[in-house]
Formats: sequence, structure tokens, C-alpha cells
Amino acid sequence: AGTSLGQERGSVPGGPALGRHEVLRILEKLYDTVLALEQLRRTTADQMDEEAQLEQTQLGETLWTELRVLEPLDISDPHPFVSLLSTSKGKRLLPRVLRHLSPEQTLTTMTMIVASFQALDIVKHAHLLDGETPGALTEQREEIAKETELFGNTIVPSMMTLIAGAPMKIVSGMLAVFIERNDAVRVARSRVSGCMPPTCEGGVLKTLCPSAAGSLVLDHIPVARRVSKAGKHTLFRGSGPMVADLL
Repeated sequence: AGTSLGQERGSVPGGPALGRHEVLRILEKLYDTVLALEQLRRTTADQMDEEAQLEQTQLGETLWTELRVLEPLDISDPHPFVSLLSTSKGKRLLPRVLRHLSPEQTLTTMTMIVASFQALDIVKHAHLLDGETPGALTEQREEIAKETELFGNTIVPSMMTLIAGAPMKIVSGMLAVFIERNDAVRVARSRVSGCMPPTCEGGVLKTLCPSAAGSLVLDHIPVARRVSKAGKHTLFRGSGPMVADLL
């Protein structure tokens, strides 16, 4: 399995964020691991022997470790997992990664996205999409617009799929995490255009994608705060230890 971030840099709160070269190196390893898993599935589609099962398990462990989802939330700003998603390659790769994760790992991954939503590049730099942009920032505006569209076409569908099939206690818990870990009003007013496909009618997802319905977040804040006070761990009970460890 791959070396965890805590082993490489020490799990010290407030440590330095991943550098660009380290992000690219991790993404390259993730990409190679996904390719290996996809190839293994193709070659053993009819029957998987004990050796192939062992290889699949080892590759799956490497994939999960290198994704950095379980690193402490305050290990760096942004979180290592968020740094991976702040690249085009990371956004494109995540849906392929999710196909090889367990349901619990997928839920934990999506919970991390919700918990770190305001740190995502598409939210952090959303102000560049508001109104007129000075000439010097035109290139940055075009770049964040492309990244926002890419997020909406790759990661949002995965979130929609998870929430559509999740029990209400999980949906409520994720909303509580979103409210507790993010400045919901700021996110709701950030106008992240293109983040939500026009066909989406999912209420909770709209709260996570302010361009779709910013006012809906404001309506949900009192409810979500009450949910949060009731205890996220209670709401996530039965979802497994990974989510509990993350929270």
C-alpha cells in the first residue's frame, strides 16, 4: 500500500499544504492504480482466482491511502484531499476512483467534500465569476469557469447519486457537517455558476451548489444547526467507523 501523508510529513495540525509537484505525483500514482484495477477487472471478468483477489485488495488499499481522505481535517489548509481536487486531473479522476471504493469509503469521501466545500477552488475563487473582471484577471476567470464546469460534470453527479440513495439520517448528517464546517451564507452567495446541472432538483445538493438556489441554503440553516446540535455521530450511526473518525 502507499505511504500515508501522516507518515510522510507527520500528522501535525496546521502543517504546510501539499505543493504542486507533490499533488501531481500523488495523482499520477492514483491514476496508475486505477488503471491497474480497471485492467484487472477486464482480465478477470469471468472468474477471479485467489491471486487476483489479493492483488485487487492490495491495489484498493493503495488507492484509499493515496486519496488522503482520512487525514485529519486540520492537517493543512487546504486539506490534502482538497488539494487533489483543485486540479483538472483530480476532478476527472475521482469518479473513476469511486468505482473501486467500498460504500463506506465513498460516503466518507463525499463527507470530506461537504466538510471542506468552501476550501474547494471553485468556491474559493468564485468571486472571479461575479460581474466584470479586470483585464489582468481575465485568464484566471476563464480558468475557474472551466474548473467549475468540470466539477459540475464529474463530481456533482457522484454526489447526486450518493444522496439520492442515502437514508434521510445520512442526508441530514451531511447537511449538518456542511453548515458546521463552512460559512454557508458566504458559499450560498458566491455564485458558483455551472456547478449544478440544470436538470437537478435535489434539495440538499442545491444547498451545496449555490448557483442553483442560494436562498435554499439560508432557509436550511436553522434546521441544519438543530440537526448538528442533535449530534452528527448519531445521524451517521451505522455508516461505519470511517465517517466517525473523519468527524
